[in-house]
Amino acid sequence: MTQWPNMTLDDWVGALAQVVSTVFLNLVKSLLAPLLFALVVSSLGRATGSIGRTGLTAVIYFEVVTSLALVLGWASMAWFEPGLSVSIAATTTQTSGATLTSALVDAVPTSIIDAMSRNAVLPMMIFFGLVGWAARAKRNSAASLLDFCDSLLAVMMSYATVVIKLAPFGMVAAVTVTLLNGGVDSVRGLTSFVIAALAAQFGMIAVYFLILLGIRTPIGAFLRHTRNAIVIAMTTTSSAAALPKALEGMERLGLERSRLGLVMPMGLSLNLAGSTIQLMMGVLFAAQAARIQLDFGQLVMIFLTLKIAAKGVAGIPRANFVILSATLPTFGLPLDSLPLLLAVDGIIDMVRTPVNVLGNCVAPLVVEKLTEQPGQR
Repeated sequence: MTQWPNMTLDDWVGALAQVVSTVFLNLVKSLLAPLLFALVVSSLGRATGSIGRTGLTAVIYFEVVTSLALVLGWASMAWFEPGLSVSIAATTTQTSGATLTSALVDAVPTSIIDAMSRNAVLPMMIFFGLVGWAARAKRNSAASLLDFCDSLLAVMMSYATVVIKLAPFGMVAAVTVTLLNGGVDSVRGLTSFVIAALAAQFGMIAVYFLILLGIRTPIGAFLRHTRNAIVIAMTTTSSAAALPKALEGMERLGLERSRLGLVMPMGLSLNLAGSTIQLMMGVLFAAQAARIQLDFGQLVMIFLTLKIAAKGVAGIPRANFVILSATLPTFGLPLDSLPLLLAVDGIIDMVRTPVNVLGNCVAPLVVEKLTEQPGQR
């Protein structure tokens, strides 16, 4: 109290900005557990039928591609190291002493309440996934639970929309705190992060072009039939909004509607390589900014966590930040990096979403090639 009269204007601005930034981050963290519970349990509990050979091939392909996307995100961050130009205080809960074995054991929660209170995303996703599959097996008995999850999901999506509308305030506050602490170097770090992110996204585009060449699909013809979907993705930054045009373009390219109807909607949740790249980069940016060295075991656990957590949350506004808000504390990384990343996300999203759509259009071509019978085509 007695120190207040001696505070400078910068001190007052910094203190106020810190409060606003922290409140915004707390709001983001508060929605995660109920949102994931409702989404995962409802989605798995209401799943019907068997995906068959085509669906299984698609899932395997999605896992390979998203794994490659995570590696691209890591490589870009290791090369550019943009977080080193930003200074963020490290948290006091870093778990650097944990081994890979203990981390894998801890991924299965002994108490879901404890996991939810800590926003531990990997234990939550495993528990919610098992509950969802159990509800699917006992669908009649679980009808009330699934109806509750549907209602909860609608409410939490509305809540998420409100929180995201407050994002500009949290973003400005976080940038203010960072500039007061780091000055011009912070701006340089964010600029370097944008360059690194775009490099990784264009690297993923190059991978998709190589895949097209590998399955002998003309790149020119492919782009002509997908350009409308890509333009919609770029202008709306929504993969779902581009889906109708993507389906139409791929059908004109000669793919069967039945195959497209299975593979491409699945890809909206399982094949968002552009978003997956950004998740890995967001985690590593926080580690670099806090000067935290991640060992191999932690990197493996981050990889596994993001592989699981990225599934099924495509419909959430700014889903990457919802996932990161849970992932960062799990590994003792500071949440203060989130509003900074949000400040430049709009620029990156103009490329990230088209990459998601591009990958979703390549997928049915690959699946068709892998599942065609001898003598076809």
